[in-house]
Amino acid sequence: MAGFDEKNISNLHLLQPMDTWLEQTLRILFSPDVSMTLREKQKKIVDLCQESEVSSISFNQGAWILGSQIAGEFGTFEGALTNYNSARKIIEDHMEEKEGYLCVVKNVLDNLQ
Repeated sequence: MAGFDEKNISNLHLLQPMDTWLEQTLRILFSPDVSMTLREKQKKIVDLCQESEVSSISFNQGAWILGSQIAGEFGTFEGALTNYNSARKIIEDHMEEKEGYLCVVKNVLDNLQ
């Protein structure tokens, strides 16, 4: 992340924007109490990531990409978060789709010459 260490950032939880995909991630992973405040949710994510030695910023980005760009809807997203084989299949299918799209675009560009 831009060349600085997250360990040196105070109030790291404030860098956790809570969108629908992160809310759903928390719901799937922890079934959190709906009375959790925004700050409690943000801190829970940071604590989880620090325990796992994962960047909390990358975790947030990954949840958004997996949810909004790859899974696209809650059921698929839940399957990806709860089952490694499901996650792998969803991501591989997404990559194949994008590779096919890129081949078509490359073909169009090649034919413009």
